[in-house]
Amino acid sequence: MAEFAKVGPALASLRREAGLRQRDVADRLGIGPSTIGRFESPRGNPRAKSIDRYLKAIGRTPRDLFRVLEGLADPGVRSGRESETEQAMASPAVSMGDLARTLEMLREEFYKFRDDVTFRLTREASERISRKKPINGPKQRKAPNSSSD
Repeated sequence: MAEFAKVGPALASLRREAGLRQRDVADRLGIGPSTIGRFESPRGNPRAKSIDRYLKAIGRTPRDLFRVLEGLADPGVRSGRESETEQAMASPAVSMGDLARTLEMLREEFYKFRDDVTFRLTREASERISRKKPINGPKQRKAPNSSSD
């Protein structure tokens, strides 16, 4: 799950390499700069489709994203050593289909993670609510007036 925390900073790094500001990218995509900020956050996990649109807006490719992600994971890449991902990406065997499947896998893992977090938060909220007791005790319904004539 820690890999997801690297996607946002990797997108930000690519944007800066392209010499663009968050507002520039937001304008190109027709969205607000705060959305770009969420994409680039370590906690942000945009969908594969959004990542693709973002990369196109900054003039980068999925290959560039994988290069940066590998660099974040492996400091040796910055020293000139070619990473396994870069070697694989240089191979003609890597196709857009492979990239699409990888992005889809990342998306599925994200949804599993999101669902797990949502479940935990919901359970925690339910437990908090169940621990609260009414201040004046439970409200009692008044019996209807029964008058005998």
